[in-house]
Amino acid sequence: MPTAATAIRSASTVLCAFLCIACTSGVDGWSSGSTGYPLAYFHDDCAPWDGPALTILLTHTELESPFEQTVPNVRVTSYRPPAVLAGASFEWEGDAPDLGYGRWCEFFDDCWSATTVRVRFDRVQDSEDELAGQVYLVFEGGRVVSGAFTATRLPLQMLCG
Repeated sequence: MPTAATAIRSASTVLCAFLCIACTSGVDGWSSGSTGYPLAYFHDDCAPWDGPALTILLTHTELESPFEQTVPNVRVTSYRPPAVLAGASFEWEGDAPDLGYGRWCEFFDDCWSATTVRVRFDRVQDSEDELAGQVYLVFEGGRVVSGAFTATRLPLQMLCG
């Protein structure tokens, strides 16, 4: 016959398992699953005031250059220097002139601005040519793009400032 200690231990195990599942299923908008865009890229960019920035591009098409145009895509540009991104999280509403912007383009002339942008970068980045993290974007009309990404660097040398 099970003892009270065994019953408590079993209940604790079930509760811990439930909490672990909740942690990975998108609590507070974060999701460790796919963004719906199987490919991710990033490249150096410049902020409007000519300071360093970084752009992340989520797409369905393989790219070799940041100048290649493909749709559909999701683009997030952070006006933070790439050197400070490891382990950082950023959040803003709409186009934030001092933080960045998010865009979703279904067709070349059919794009929506993000009303909410959250980007979280992994604390440890394995390489300067790879960037990993999570995005949570809400767009005009209510569409949400959320999930983990591992982006490959597209070669582009920006001369900001």
